Amino acid sequence: MHRFAVTRIIWLFAGVTLACSSRGSAGSSGCGSEKAATQEMTPARDTSCSFSTDSAAVPSKTSLAAVCGCTTIDGDLFIDASAIADIRCLGGLQSIKGKLGISARSGASVLASLAGLEQLQQARAVTLTGLTVPDLTALTNLRDVDEFRITQCDNLSDLRGLRANIRALWLDKDAKLRSLEGFSGLTASQDSPASVRIESQPELESLDGLFRGDHPYLTRFQVIGLPKLTSIDLRSARELGALVVRSSTSLQEIRGVDSVEKIGQLHLTGLSKLARLPSFDALTSVVDLELIEMPLLRDLAQLSNLTSVEKMSLSFMDSLSSLHGLEKVSRAQRILIENLTGLETLAGLRGLQTVNTLWIHDDDKLKSLRGLRLDDAFELAVRFNDALQKLDGLETLRKVGTLDVSENPALTSVRALSGLREAEKIYARANGKLPQCELDRVMKQLPRGSTHEITGNGPTGSCSR
Repeated sequence: MHRFAVTRIIWLFAGVTLACSSRGSAGSSGCGSEKAATQEMTPARDTSCSFSTDSAAVPSKTSLAAVCGCTTIDGDLFIDASAIADIRCLGGLQSIKGKLGISARSGASVLASLAGLEQLQQARAVTLTGLTVPDLTALTNLRDVDEFRITQCDNLSDLRGLRANIRALWLDKDAKLRSLEGFSGLTASQDSPASVRIESQPELESLDGLFRGDHPYLTRFQVIGLPKLTSIDLRSARELGALVVRSSTSLQEIRGVDSVEKIGQLHLTGLSKLARLPSFDALTSVVDLELIEMPLLRDLAQLSNLTSVEKMSLSFMDSLSSLHGLEKVSRAQRILIENLTGLETLAGLRGLQTVNTLWIHDDDKLKSLRGLRLDDAFELAVRFNDALQKLDGLETLRKVGTLDVSENPALTSVRALSGLREAEKIYARANGKLPQCELDRVMKQLPRGSTHEITGNGPTGSCSR
């Protein structure tokens, strides 16, 4: 049996179908003659083909011939579907130890089907990009794949034929994909957790069939740009490293996260019909929490067991009137509360004692900061809050790195800062109704040397006691 030292990565540019029934000596084309190269023959059996890494490509006319007849490829195989119309000469291929990539790399796809891959059982990863194939039935015997990615395969309406055990599934920009019908489902166990990314699928209405059983272990679940999707069911997930759902404007419900205790990344963004958060009954820890552009969301009660969060961003949720549900959070690295036009109170943050960065911006109904019990902060910014009249809520603040109180047009008093004793930088700008004497009083409390920029505020003169 001969082995060929050509290349580990093979791009198939040939415009004709080449098939080989046997191997020649090293250095030959791999086909007996040009005539034999154009015939479809039964590929040789038990042929292992390995490829060196010292060459980037092989001549396009013989590239398909170089792998026809292989039953095992000890490396990666990449096929240019814009140059190859037929891959049936791969009919004996059973195993690819590396990656299989089939993509329309240099133009429109001319590959009509995946016929020729019916015997393939193993590949470390599979990527299909820009193909016009109508189905995946040729891959029915594929068994074990670490990652399977389907991108811009616009003739696929379902996943018929995809029965492999897959760890990471990525579906991206497949214009006609309507359902996951035909998919055998992900097996996501504790020993082999799964990762899911489904993005920009304009016709996909349901994720039914995504999981083979209940209680999946997931490293990442990401859904972005599914305008027809109305619900997500994570089948009582046991572990969930990241939950990212964005720009799915019909989504009304997320189920199956009741048992999840920790999430690294929880991002829910651009969900215009979601009126209620998922039931996070066991959730105590989130590293990165982002809730943005959910205009119907009224409360955060489903987060009531959350005790630890490093970063939190809340913005553009017009119906959210309070932050109740966050009472158990005592420390955080960064909290951004911005453009919550219906927010009336910060009482939900009463447990927060220490924060690196806290921004309270553009919250138009917020009249005070009551509810805060903050001891110290590295950066505290209170800006662009049209109804804010007082800083009540900051009475416990003793130490701050940078304090920025600016462009709050209704602000008349900062006496709540009477306990402040340390500040490196103070900014107070364009608070049109805030008397200068209020700011002078604060500055007298601080050690000399504090940097400050105080300009464009209210009238000068004395302040009443």
